[in-house]
Amino acid sequence: MHSKNKKVERRKTVFYLRTDLYAQDLKAGGSVAHTLGVLESFCGFGLRVLCASAAMLDMIQTVDCDEFYILKQPKIFAKLGFRLNCLISNFFFIPRCLFFLRKKKIDFVYQRYGLLNFVGALVAWCKRAPLVLEFNGSEAWIDKHWQDPGRFRISFAIRWIENFNLRYAKHIIVVSGALKDFLVEAGVDEKKILVNPNGVDTKKFDPIVLSDDREKMRRALGLQDKFVFGFIGSFSVWHGIETIAAMIPEVVRRHPHVHFLLIGSGPLLQYLKDELKNAGIEKRFVTLTGTVVQSDAPNYLAACDAFLSPTLANKDGSRFFGSPTKMFEYMSLAKPIIASDLEQLSELLEPAVKLDDLKNKSKMFTREVGILVPPHDIKGFIEAACFLAQTDEKQKKILGDNVRQKTEKKYTWHVHTKKILSFIQKPH
Repeated sequence: MHSKNKKVERRKTVFYLRTDLYAQDLKAGGSVAHTLGVLESFCGFGLRVLCASAAMLDMIQTVDCDEFYILKQPKIFAKLGFRLNCLISNFFFIPRCLFFLRKKKIDFVYQRYGLLNFVGALVAWCKRAPLVLEFNGSEAWIDKHWQDPGRFRISFAIRWIENFNLRYAKHIIVVSGALKDFLVEAGVDEKKILVNPNGVDTKKFDPIVLSDDREKMRRALGLQDKFVFGFIGSFSVWHGIETIAAMIPEVVRRHPHVHFLLIGSGPLLQYLKDELKNAGIEKRFVTLTGTVVQSDAPNYLAACDAFLSPTLANKDGSRFFGSPTKMFEYMSLAKPIIASDLEQLSELLEPAVKLDDLKNKSKMFTREVGILVPPHDIKGFIEAACFLAQTDEKQKKILGDNVRQKTEKKYTWHVHTKKILSFIQKPH
């Protein structure tokens, strides 16, 4: 006979928080993939997921969270400017989160850190729950190195609030070893930092599942008889858009059957268009799609035969701290990748083919998972692209199969989130 008083084990509850105010309609990019990947994995692990967000409002609601709450503030404050608006949002979001969480027991607060925001820390303190801070890069560093010095920046507040979050958080999740070292040098306790690279949903980015969509997309874009190099990104300062613009004319001159499918938009898109126009590159060699919604990205990328990630080092000489989500999506699609030999990209494509290997005509690939080229080496990227454009299918298949296997083993969102849950449960 079963006891009527048998205690039912309560599901652990996570409060997922994203507060970047100006990303309400965000539908594509690395942060979209990361947010959806972590949220879906939390649900997959059986956690009770409560989510409050000011960003990705339509997309987050497609995730099977237990409860979802939209964070808003009066539009009148938008007239004060981006940074002041971010700062003021704290005083609206904190009471709204606490109202949302009234009478709810929270096991931990998980926040994707945003500029000038301390909502997660205050909510965690009020609910007596640990704060797990997802820290993808220093807003203080970005403010110093990437922002217009003539703008109203409130740099002191940016630094102070960032440091407050880093010191209050019980656990900090960073995407790269370089970012961990940056925090440790700034005085953050390394024992509470987990290095956890970005990931990918290998079911959504499965070349076998996408085979029909690949052919449809290639027909729609007129790429049936082309060897297609793909790139997806925000066309920003570190994406290597200058390298892509410089390599295209020489690659298509040597191999007229090559095509470049460039997906995304951003501040350097017009620069790219101008450079291609000045070089006389015809549209039959390049397709610029603009930004595509996250759900369409797998179909566009599946249409490619190889991928590019010519990431640039930071201009100030500091280490590149990123973990480009596109790299994991490339890797999942089992195609050759040419990437910069830089920080985490080097780790992802290890063991790698180097430029000297390409000169050895008798060398056969066995364990290699990609091709690495020194950053800024335009000639090197050209040689690597030309090699792939003319090498046999067996060589390319080995690279693609190897990188897909590595991704399935180490870089799924399931693995990513499992590491987080294991880390926060360990005594420190």
